[in-house]
Amino acid sequence: MTSTNWIELIIAAIALGTVAVSSWAEISLAAVSRVDIRRLLDQRLSREDAVMIERTQRLRSAMLLVEVLSAGVAVALITALFRDVVDAANLLWGLLAALGLLIVFGRIVPRAFASDEHEPEDGPPFKVARVLSIAFAPVVWPVETLNSLLLRGKR
Repeated sequence: MTSTNWIELIIAAIALGTVAVSSWAEISLAAVSRVDIRRLLDQRLSREDAVMIERTQRLRSAMLLVEVLSAGVAVALITALFRDVVDAANLLWGLLAALGLLIVFGRIVPRAFASDEHEPEDGPPFKVARVLSIAFAPVVWPVETLNSLLLRGKR
């Protein structure tokens, strides 16, 4: 393995870790389902409660975006690394290995650590989600802005 392969492996591991952490935060933030949110909103909640629910949903959407971007980077790098190290003809096996790692670190492990109960706004999932949304702000902010522009007439 060359030094470039090692760098690819380290970046892929960081991307898989980011997928796992963002998935854990998103799953923990999803403890309140959309049906529960709609039911709560129909009960004429205070403006403060509505803002808290909206903030939680925005953090969840940011975590999903971070998860997708990190997953793409991880799969691309693991597939390229597998192609370079093993054999160019085994690209399919590299892709399958990358997807298997993504399923384990992106879904199975985070679900094992996620809480089934709604976390307080100062809990660990909220803190992690805020840090990741700040770290990925150059991507998250334009997507949120575009989304709000597109949905402006539907609210």
